[in-house]
Amino acid sequence: MQCIPLVMLGRDRGLCDDKSDELFIGQCQKASDLACQFIRGDDRYPSVYYLFQDNCNSLTTRQYLVLDGETHKTSCEEWPVAYKQRYKQCDNVWDEPNGQDELDCPGTTVAYIRDIAGCNATQHYCARLNRIELGCLDMIKAGDNHSHCYGNTDERTTDTCTRRGDYQCSDGDCLSVDKLCSHDGHLNSTTTTTIDFVVMGTLQFLIIGAVITTTLALGLGLIIGHFGISKKTSDTSWKYNRLTRPADPKNYRTFIDSIQAANIEANLKDLTSRPHIAGQLEDLQSAQVIEKQWKLDGLQVTKSKYNVLLSYPNDTELNRVNLKLSNGTIIFQTSGTEKIYDPTQPKTVNPFLAYTPNGIVSSTKLFYANYGGLDDLHKLASVVGNSSLNGSIIIMRYGRIFRGDKVIHAQYFGAVGAILYNDPANYAPLGTTPDQVYDQKWYMPPSGVQRGSTFTLNGDPLTPLYPSTDSVSFLPKIPAQPIGYSEAEIILQYLQGVEVDSEWRGGLRNVTYRYGGELRDASDAWNLGSVDPTSGTATMLEITRVLGQMYKNGFRPRRSLMFCSWGAEEYGLVGSVEYVEEYVKVLGARIISYLNVDMAVQGNHTVFVRSSPLLFDIIVEAAKMVPSAYDPVGQTIYDKWMKVDRNPATNEPNIRYGLGSGSDFFGFDQLVGSSNMDVRYMLNPSDHGNMSSYPLYHTSYEVFSMVKKFIDPDFTAHKTMGQFWGVLALLLSETPVLQFNVTRYTTALMQAMNNLQPKDPKILDPLRNAINDFSKAAQDFVTRSKSIDSENPYEIRVYNDQVLQLERAFLNPLGQGRDYTDFKHIIYAPAKGNRYAAIGFPAVSDAIANGDSTEIINQVAIATYFVRGALSVLKEVHNFFSYY
Repeated sequence: MQCIPLVMLGRDRGLCDDKSDELFIGQCQKASDLACQFIRGDDRYPSVYYLFQDNCNSLTTRQYLVLDGETHKTSCEEWPVAYKQRYKQCDNVWDEPNGQDELDCPGTTVAYIRDIAGCNATQHYCARLNRIELGCLDMIKAGDNHSHCYGNTDERTTDTCTRRGDYQCSDGDCLSVDKLCSHDGHLNSTTTTTIDFVVMGTLQFLIIGAVITTTLALGLGLIIGHFGISKKTSDTSWKYNRLTRPADPKNYRTFIDSIQAANIEANLKDLTSRPHIAGQLEDLQSAQVIEKQWKLDGLQVTKSKYNVLLSYPNDTELNRVNLKLSNGTIIFQTSGTEKIYDPTQPKTVNPFLAYTPNGIVSSTKLFYANYGGLDDLHKLASVVGNSSLNGSIIIMRYGRIFRGDKVIHAQYFGAVGAILYNDPANYAPLGTTPDQVYDQKWYMPPSGVQRGSTFTLNGDPLTPLYPSTDSVSFLPKIPAQPIGYSEAEIILQYLQGVEVDSEWRGGLRNVTYRYGGELRDASDAWNLGSVDPTSGTATMLEITRVLGQMYKNGFRPRRSLMFCSWGAEEYGLVGSVEYVEEYVKVLGARIISYLNVDMAVQGNHTVFVRSSPLLFDIIVEAAKMVPSAYDPVGQTIYDKWMKVDRNPATNEPNIRYGLGSGSDFFGFDQLVGSSNMDVRYMLNPSDHGNMSSYPLYHTSYEVFSMVKKFIDPDFTAHKTMGQFWGVLALLLSETPVLQFNVTRYTTALMQAMNNLQPKDPKILDPLRNAINDFSKAAQDFVTRSKSIDSENPYEIRVYNDQVLQLERAFLNPLGQGRDYTDFKHIIYAPAKGNRYAAIGFPAVSDAIANGDSTEIINQVAIATYFVRGALSVLKEVHNFFSYY
């Protein structure tokens, strides 16, 4: 006997051996036919209209599951007792002459159509005679022996069709329901035009828009959904009411209460049951799982395909680092693998660094360069001499900066090869004995190896940003290999030369960390992802389940919600960047915000948020609505946030401005110019030393059991993250007036400028003056916004357009410079040398670091230009000049 959670019924997983836990929803040749097939049924399975009757007929037979995935008897008692035979309500058959038994049917297709037509609680929808439109008919006119609707649909008791469910044409003929939505003209010309328009328009609206993360596109779903069906009437007030209606607070509570930790746990367990290296069969299978579940949730799913360059290791020849004597005798060789702790775990890819070239390199010189930053390499060169680094192999520890920058920096200083390892000081702070590391704790074991990409741009390496661009300079030209710290310990013992300063020392106890030099007589010649990114995917699947159920129960988001699952993120954000590059014009015109959650839960302490300054107030509002994980009842995310991560200068939650790179928000942030955020649940840094990230990042030990055992045992943090993420999406999609606080950008601009430290502060005066003028424009904008007529959609539209264009005004089409054309946001982007973290005014900062006064003046002028352009966006539309 098998036991599965009730919440997994009807999820298209087929968990039972006989697949009895699944609901057949029909197969359609065209996407537009899916809902029609679901409505009409076929020879083997009844229409959805009849499922309830069959399931609630008092016969205990396993027949079909009801739509919300419960057992076939669960919901029978929930239906109101209005008639002697309760099962006849909402079966699409009028048992009462006026159809009263078919009016109160939430979640049904009839309810969807009535909602589109704008019918109230006592009205039926109908295709009105003498008009090609979908209209409403008062219940008192139904069953009055006078036909008001095409097909005599308001006179069911006088219907001459003998077979239940047949449709009566206006000429009296009876048409089987399987002919509806078939695109064949079975009816006369007038009737065909009307009924095809009504049914197809309804069924297209029945399916919520989605893409196979979370983006919010301005108004697209609202326009297609509510206005796609012509409503030819002189009364247009209903349109304005829908445009200006306030957000319903009940939707937030419904969403929060519906998120289930058990669902997220089941999602994560399933998704981590197979590796998902981009471009491989298992990755396709994971995408298909997501696609099927989203379709069950009522989403319309589309897939975009791209031909891109990906990098894989050789399965038959392991990547190794050798130490050998001058006569060729190997005295030490790395294994090229990781220790297996769970033999039942699916096989993962062997350790490698994507996009580093193949080859065998050899050197008699070995150097240690700390984290591999530019400052580290400059310091190393100052100690050992620039020429000594030529032809050497450089070993560096992970952390602080992007791994690809480490390899590029080593290459720039003349190295012929690079070795990366996870030092226990950062990834095993409690010690390296078996009881202090995986699989007893979540810290990195001695054989653990971090995989990853070394491509220093984002997207397809062959076509970065523009198809004609040559990407060779952004790919490392020297071989590089990651190894475990147990093997790094042996290699580091061979280092010669001067002992390093204290800040360069790692956590290997049997090693004296030295800068390195000539070797005496020797030379040296990625996975399951339970946290990154699958914790985010598992959480997103639960969000779509809840929103899909809310949609079926009548909820309609004011703005479209688009859920995205990207491919090849780990190779350099390939899928998301290619998608953004393809649709950048559409996204630039319509998108409001991109909410990024690839690592939903890295710990269970509190939330960590990076965002645009414009979203600060929305984030705080959402945090006040959602319960905090692993805290007393009644404590919210906001309460915990203020206790453990408060900004003392402002007495507000600490939200980091600027996103940088390293995740799929990059394309939206740097190419589209939307206002975006990256959210996750974080570990308590005081409990884990100075770890750069969760210690098992990108190793083969990043599995389901690691999350279950060490991070989130009952998935409460995942549940909280799902609630927080979803409420943020609802706040952005539901409020008529976007709650973007433009004055937050004034503070952000001033902070970013104050962090710049040129030798001559006066060189920043033009930028300072522009920011002061921006402050005035922002305050004037806020003052004007207080007088907006909340019932005037035109005033709302003007306001929303202006706040949406503000972030976009900071994009420089030319980028940050010759080597950084992909970073276009003038205010927040990574500086040279670390493509992970964002800093304020990066081009100005780089110029100051280089000490080039001419370049500083140029970059200050560019930054000033874009700040003034942004303040023009905030001014009155008829007076947009930037100077006060």
